[in-house]
Amino acid sequence: MVSTRIVRTALGVIASVAVLYPAAVWFQNSRPDIRSMSLNDLFPVFGLIAFSLMWLHIVGGAMRTFLEKYINFGNFVSKTSIAVLILILLHPLLFLIDLAPAQIVSVFTSGQPVYLWLALIALIIFVSYDIAKLFKTGKFLSAHWHAVKFISTLAFFLIFFHSLGLGTDLQSGPLRYVWMFYGITAALATLYTYVLKTPEEKRKPYP
Repeated sequence: MVSTRIVRTALGVIASVAVLYPAAVWFQNSRPDIRSMSLNDLFPVFGLIAFSLMWLHIVGGAMRTFLEKYINFGNFVSKTSIAVLILILLHPLLFLIDLAPAQIVSVFTSGQPVYLWLALIALIIFVSYDIAKLFKTGKFLSAHWHAVKFISTLAFFLIFFHSLGLGTDLQSGPLRYVWMFYGITAALATLYTYVLKTPEEKRKPYP
Protein backbone atom coordinates (compact mmCIF):
# COMPACT_ATOMS: atom_id res chain seq x y z
CA MET A 1 0.00 0.00 0.00
CA VAL A 2 1.34 3.43 -0.95
CA SER A 3 2.22 5.51 2.10
CA THR A 4 0.46 8.76 2.92
CA ARG A 5 3.73 10.67 2.66
CA ILE A 6 4.36 9.44 -0.89
CA VAL A 7 0.84 10.39 -2.00
CA ARG A 8 1.13 13.84 -0.39
CA THR A 9 4.47 14.38 -2.10
CA ALA A 10 3.05 13.28 -5.45
CA LEU A 11 0.08 15.62 -5.04
CA GLY A 12 2.40 18.49 -4.17
CA VAL A 13 4.55 17.81 -7.22
CA ILE A 14 1.53 17.62 -9.54
CA ALA A 15 0.08 20.87 -8.16
CA SER A 16 3.45 22.63 -8.39
CA VAL A 17 4.02 21.54 -11.99
CA ALA A 18 0.46 22.55 -12.96
CA VAL A 19 1.09 26.09 -11.70
CA LEU A 20 4.78 26.58 -12.45
CA TYR A 21 4.92 25.09 -15.95
CA PRO A 22 2.80 27.87 -17.54
CA ALA A 23 4.90 30.46 -15.69
CA ALA A 24 8.09 28.81 -16.94
CA VAL A 25 6.81 28.85 -20.54
CA TRP A 26 6.01 32.57 -20.21
CA PHE A 27 9.50 33.23 -18.86
CA GLN A 28 11.10 31.19 -21.66
CA ASN A 29 9.10 32.99 -24.36
CA SER A 30 9.40 36.53 -23.03
CA ARG A 31 12.89 36.33 -21.48
CA PRO A 32 12.27 39.53 -19.50
CA ASP A 33 15.19 41.82 -18.76
CA ILE A 34 15.01 42.29 -15.00
CA ARG A 35 16.80 45.64 -15.23
CA SER A 36 14.30 47.21 -17.62
CA MET A 37 11.18 45.18 -16.87
CA SER A 38 8.06 47.11 -15.87
CA LEU A 39 5.04 45.91 -13.93
CA ASN A 40 3.10 45.93 -17.20
CA ASP A 41 5.40 43.17 -18.49
CA LEU A 42 4.24 40.84 -15.72
CA PHE A 43 0.50 40.85 -16.38
CA PRO A 44 0.47 37.67 -18.57
CA VAL A 45 2.13 35.45 -15.97
CA PHE A 46 -0.29 36.55 -13.27
CA GLY A 47 -3.18 35.42 -15.45
CA LEU A 48 -1.53 32.07 -16.21
CA ILE A 49 -0.90 31.34 -12.53
CA ALA A 50 -4.41 32.38 -11.45
CA PHE A 51 -6.01 30.15 -14.09
CA SER A 52 -3.84 27.18 -13.10
CA LEU A 53 -4.77 27.57 -9.44
CA MET A 54 -8.46 27.73 -10.33
CA TRP A 55 -8.05 24.57 -12.38
CA LEU A 56 -6.65 22.84 -9.28
CA HIS A 57 -9.69 24.01 -7.31
CA ILE A 58 -12.17 22.64 -9.85
CA VAL A 59 -10.47 19.32 -10.52
CA GLY A 60 -9.61 18.90 -6.86
CA GLY A 61 -13.23 19.58 -5.94
CA ALA A 62 -14.32 16.65 -8.06
CA MET A 63 -11.69 14.44 -6.37
CA ARG A 64 -12.28 15.80 -2.89
CA THR A 65 -13.30 12.51 -1.29
CA PHE A 66 -9.96 11.01 -2.33
CA LEU A 67 -7.88 14.12 -1.57
CA GLU A 68 -9.29 14.56 1.93
CA LYS A 69 -7.65 11.26 2.89
CA TYR A 70 -4.25 12.89 2.44
CA ILE A 71 -4.59 16.68 2.61
CA ASN A 72 -6.89 19.34 3.98
CA PHE A 73 -8.35 20.32 0.64
CA GLY A 74 -10.68 22.95 2.09
CA ASN A 75 -7.72 24.68 3.70
CA PHE A 76 -5.79 24.53 0.42
CA VAL A 77 -8.69 26.16 -1.43
CA SER A 78 -9.12 28.85 1.24
CA LYS A 79 -5.47 29.87 1.19
CA THR A 80 -4.90 29.73 -2.56
CA SER A 81 -8.19 31.55 -3.23
CA ILE A 82 -6.62 34.65 -1.70
CA ALA A 83 -3.74 34.38 -4.17
CA VAL A 84 -6.20 33.86 -7.04
CA LEU A 85 -8.16 36.99 -6.12
CA ILE A 86 -4.99 39.10 -5.95
CA LEU A 87 -3.73 37.72 -9.27
CA ILE A 88 -6.98 38.17 -11.19
CA LEU A 89 -7.12 41.79 -10.02
CA LEU A 90 -3.49 42.49 -10.87
CA HIS A 91 -3.70 40.83 -14.28
CA PRO A 92 -5.96 43.47 -15.90
CA LEU A 93 -4.70 46.35 -13.77
CA LEU A 94 -1.11 45.84 -14.89
CA PHE A 95 -2.26 45.63 -18.50
CA LEU A 96 -4.28 48.85 -18.30
CA ILE A 97 -1.94 50.87 -16.07
CA ASP A 98 0.10 52.36 -18.92
CA LEU A 99 -2.84 53.00 -21.24
CA ALA A 100 -4.54 56.34 -21.76
CA PRO A 101 -8.36 56.42 -21.42
CA ALA A 102 -8.79 56.54 -25.19
CA GLN A 103 -6.57 53.47 -25.57
CA ILE A 104 -8.61 51.56 -22.99
CA VAL A 105 -11.80 52.31 -24.92
CA SER A 106 -10.09 51.16 -28.12
CA VAL A 107 -9.05 47.88 -26.50
CA PHE A 108 -12.69 47.03 -25.79
CA THR A 109 -13.99 48.11 -29.20
CA SER A 110 -11.39 46.97 -31.74
CA GLY A 111 -9.56 43.78 -32.65
CA GLN A 112 -11.20 40.88 -30.81
CA PRO A 113 -13.13 42.63 -28.04
CA VAL A 114 -15.34 39.60 -27.33
CA TYR A 115 -12.47 37.93 -25.46
CA LEU A 116 -11.99 41.02 -23.30
CA TRP A 117 -15.69 41.20 -22.53
CA LEU A 118 -15.61 37.54 -21.49
CA ALA A 119 -12.78 38.37 -19.10
CA LEU A 120 -14.60 41.41 -17.72
CA ILE A 121 -17.74 39.37 -17.04
CA ALA A 122 -15.67 36.66 -15.39
CA LEU A 123 -13.85 39.21 -13.24
CA ILE A 124 -17.14 40.65 -12.00
CA ILE A 125 -18.36 37.14 -11.14
CA PHE A 126 -15.15 36.22 -9.32
CA VAL A 127 -15.09 39.41 -7.25
CA SER A 128 -18.80 39.03 -6.48
CA TYR A 129 -18.16 35.44 -5.41
CA ASP A 130 -15.41 36.46 -3.02
CA ILE A 131 -17.65 39.14 -1.53
CA ALA A 132 -20.48 36.61 -1.24
CA LYS A 133 -18.21 34.28 0.73
CA LEU A 134 -18.20 36.85 3.53
CA PHE A 135 -21.96 36.42 3.87
CA LYS A 136 -22.43 32.76 2.92
CA THR A 137 -23.71 31.85 6.39
CA GLY A 138 -26.76 34.03 5.73
CA LYS A 139 -30.06 32.29 5.12
CA PHE A 140 -30.32 33.03 1.38
CA LEU A 141 -26.70 32.35 0.39
CA SER A 142 -26.37 29.23 2.53
CA ALA A 143 -29.47 27.82 0.86
CA HIS A 144 -28.15 28.60 -2.63
CA TRP A 145 -24.39 28.27 -2.13
CA HIS A 146 -24.14 25.31 -4.50
CA ALA A 147 -25.57 27.49 -7.27
CA VAL A 148 -23.24 30.34 -6.37
CA LYS A 149 -20.22 28.02 -6.68
CA PHE A 150 -21.54 26.75 -10.01
CA ILE A 151 -21.76 30.29 -11.39
CA SER A 152 -18.19 30.99 -10.28
CA THR A 153 -17.12 27.78 -12.03
CA LEU A 154 -18.77 28.95 -15.25
CA ALA A 155 -16.66 32.12 -14.98
CA PHE A 156 -13.58 29.88 -15.11
CA PHE A 157 -14.63 28.75 -18.57
CA LEU A 158 -15.07 32.35 -19.70
CA ILE A 159 -11.45 32.87 -18.71
CA PHE A 160 -10.53 29.68 -20.53
CA PHE A 161 -11.82 31.05 -23.83
CA HIS A 162 -10.41 34.50 -23.08
CA SER A 163 -6.93 33.09 -22.55
CA LEU A 164 -7.06 30.84 -25.62
CA GLY A 165 -8.16 33.80 -27.72
CA LEU A 166 -5.70 36.40 -26.50
CA GLY A 167 -2.96 34.66 -24.51
CA THR A 168 0.34 35.27 -26.29
CA ASP A 169 1.86 32.07 -24.92
CA LEU A 170 -1.21 30.00 -25.79
CA GLN A 171 -1.44 30.58 -29.53
CA SER A 172 0.95 27.75 -30.37
CA GLY A 173 3.32 25.30 -28.76
CA PRO A 174 2.91 22.71 -25.98
CA LEU A 175 1.26 25.12 -23.53
CA ARG A 176 -1.76 25.46 -25.82
CA TYR A 177 -2.31 21.70 -25.60
CA VAL A 178 -1.82 21.79 -21.84
CA TRP A 179 -4.47 24.54 -21.72
CA MET A 180 -6.85 22.40 -23.75
CA PHE A 181 -6.22 19.59 -21.29
CA TYR A 182 -7.01 21.94 -18.41
CA GLY A 183 -10.24 22.99 -20.09
CA ILE A 184 -11.42 19.47 -20.92
CA THR A 185 -10.59 18.03 -17.49
CA ALA A 186 -12.21 21.03 -15.78
CA ALA A 187 -15.36 20.45 -17.84
CA LEU A 188 -15.43 16.78 -16.83
CA ALA A 189 -14.81 17.70 -13.20
CA THR A 190 -17.63 20.26 -13.32
CA LEU A 191 -20.00 17.67 -14.80
CA TYR A 192 -19.14 15.24 -12.01
CA THR A 193 -19.31 17.83 -9.22
CA TYR A 194 -22.62 19.40 -10.16
CA VAL A 195 -24.45 16.54 -11.89
CA LEU A 196 -23.07 13.13 -10.95
CA LYS A 197 -22.06 13.57 -7.30
CA THR A 198 -24.39 12.16 -4.67
CA PRO A 199 -26.43 14.64 -2.59
CA GLU A 200 -24.31 13.76 0.45
CA GLU A 201 -21.09 14.65 -1.35
CA LYS A 202 -22.59 17.91 -2.65
CA ARG A 203 -23.48 18.97 0.87
CA LYS A 204 -19.87 18.80 2.07
CA PRO A 205 -18.90 22.41 2.78
CA TYR A 206 -15.77 23.95 1.37
CA PRO A 207 -14.93 27.47 0.15
